Amino acid sequence: MLNEIAEKLSNHPGLSAWQIRRVKSRSSQLFLIAEETESRRTVETERYAITVFVEREVEGKKVLGESEFLFVPGEDLRPRVESAAAMAALVANEPFTLPIAGQKYEVPDTVDKEIVGRPNVVIDRVRDDILSAVSDRDGLCLSAAEIYATHREIAVANSLGLGVEREETELYAEFVLFAGKDCDEVEVGTSTQSRFYETLKIGELVSEYAGYASDNLKAQLPPTGKFDVVFSGEALDTLFNWFISQAGGGSKYQRWSVFEEGWPVIENPEGERLTLASNPLLPGGMRTRAFDEQGLSLGRVEVIKDGVFAARTASKRYADYLGIPATGDFANVEVAPGSTPKADLLKGGPLLHLFRFSTFEPNGVSGSFSGEIRNGYLIENGRITPIKGGAVTGAMQDAFRRAHFSRETVQRESYSGPACVKLHGLDIGGE
Repeated sequence: MLNEIAEKLSNHPGLSAWQIRRVKSRSSQLFLIAEETESRRTVETERYAITVFVEREVEGKKVLGESEFLFVPGEDLRPRVESAAAMAALVANEPFTLPIAGQKYEVPDTVDKEIVGRPNVVIDRVRDDILSAVSDRDGLCLSAAEIYATHREIAVANSLGLGVEREETELYAEFVLFAGKDCDEVEVGTSTQSRFYETLKIGELVSEYAGYASDNLKAQLPPTGKFDVVFSGEALDTLFNWFISQAGGGSKYQRWSVFEEGWPVIENPEGERLTLASNPLLPGGMRTRAFDEQGLSLGRVEVIKDGVFAARTASKRYADYLGIPATGDFANVEVAPGSTPKADLLKGGPLLHLFRFSTFEPNGVSGSFSGEIRNGYLIENGRITPIKGGAVTGAMQDAFRRAHFSRETVQRESYSGPACVKLHGLDIGGE
């Protein structure tokens, strides 16, 4: 089917370029209500994201129009292409070129063979891990859970002769727990995903969230004021997103990036300097892949080195616009560890150790952040008090001026780096 679509696009008049991205997916799924099976199903899909490009001149200047549509086998392709070409002819973007054939690709391991060959066996194993972890705790019940084991085959082809393929597996698990004397006082839940069963560690995650539920039964509002804050757990998934946004080709092209190569990303730093990389080859990472959505070969890029901006990440489009090497968009976040043991970062006080928020997403332009606290601890001279509610606010430029990174490391879905990051003097709004 891919070759058939490519041939029809090549023969369609008026197109200056085209791209096809095919995703074939087979997902085995289990749904639980309490400990009982509510349903099982297998979902198979094959979809093609087709992008057509039309180049023309406007007032003596070349412009590029593009339009994308989703094609499912069995549909009539020709009218879809004609409609997309007509829409592309109304768009006037700056021209860029697609990735060429002949690139060299590093192929990371992204496939769990057992998920491919025996997905329901893996699903049942994940289910048993969840139920075992729940049964190990008094006053804890499973409300519901969903488990997916998915195998995808991804291919990209374009009008420049490029044709590449890769495959990946994904385990997804979501659960909701009830806790309390009669399992009716507190509800807590989350979702997680992994390329491999061995790294999912769902039993450990259930136990961790059972602890959060227990803490919430006695948690207090945090005090109001300025505090040193140690971030860990879920907070690490988004803590560095401002740096990622500022380092991207899109932010530079749109003129809101404040980062310049060779200059510090944080002015007058007093703590440890940040070293941050985009790593699409991180073993087990959820953003690990050999090529991006346009078929561009990917490799590790050190974006910030010892606090200094070293290189910008950019898709082929923005790389052409900016006249820089194309690296692809930011992949897995890799942060260099620090020199301080985690235990030392948590000494003294008063300080807050925060690891779950309702939302925590630093603004990509301004760097400002505000996160409502779901779980954390107030630590003061060895005394640890569970807290929830209230919010932590600040600005990344100020917060990372005095940053310290733990010596211990952790790998999460798309993050590898220090297990704890300590930022000083953040504003806490609580009781």
